[in-house]
Amino acid sequence: MKQQNTNSKERIILAADQLFYVRGYSQTSFSDIAEETGIPRGNFYYYFKTKDEILSAVLEHRQSLIEGLLEACENSSSEPRDQLFYMVDVLVREEDSIIKYGCPLGTLSSELSKTSLTMQQHVKSIFETLRQWIEKKLSSAGFSDRSHSLSMEMLSRLQGTTVLANVYQDVDFLRRSALQHKQWLSELLKNH
Repeated sequence: MKQQNTNSKERIILAADQLFYVRGYSQTSFSDIAEETGIPRGNFYYYFKTKDEILSAVLEHRQSLIEGLLEACENSSSEPRDQLFYMVDVLVREEDSIIKYGCPLGTLSSELSKTSLTMQQHVKSIFETLRQWIEKKLSSAGFSDRSHSLSMEMLSRLQGTTVLANVYQDVDFLRRSALQHKQWLSELLKNH
C-alpha cells in the first residue's frame, strides 16, 4: 500500500509539473491533474490539501532536476569551461520544449511573480542554485573578483534566449544564441 501511495503522489507531482509547464499554474486545475494521472480528484487530498502544496512539491521536483543537471555538467568534464558549455548546450538539447513552452523555471517564475511571495522565493532559490554554480565555475577559472556579476550575466543571457526563442518560435535563433554564448565564454576565459 505504501508503494502505491508513493507512486500516486509522484504521478501527481510529475503530471502537475508537466501541466504547469505547458498550460501554466493558473490555467491548471485539480481536475486537469486528475485527468492526466487517472487518480480521482478526491484522492488528491490524501497527499495535497491545496494547489499551492502541489506547486511546492513541483518546485522541489524542479530543484532536484536542476541539481541533476549540475551534476551532469560536473561529470561532463573536469574543465570549468567545458562544464559551462555543457550547461549552454541544454538550450539545444531541450530546443523542442523551449520553442513550444519556454524555460520551465523562467515561465513559472514570471507567472508566480504576480502571486505568491513564498513560491516566488522558492523559484528564486532554484535560480540561485544555478547562479551560484556558474559563479563557482567562473571563480575557479580565475574570475573571483567578477564571478558574481558574470554569473548573473550568463544566467540572463540563457533566460533571454529561451524567452525570445519561445516568443518567436525560432529554433535557428536558439541554436545561434547557444553558439554565441559559447563564443562569449571562450573569449572571456581566453582573455583571463
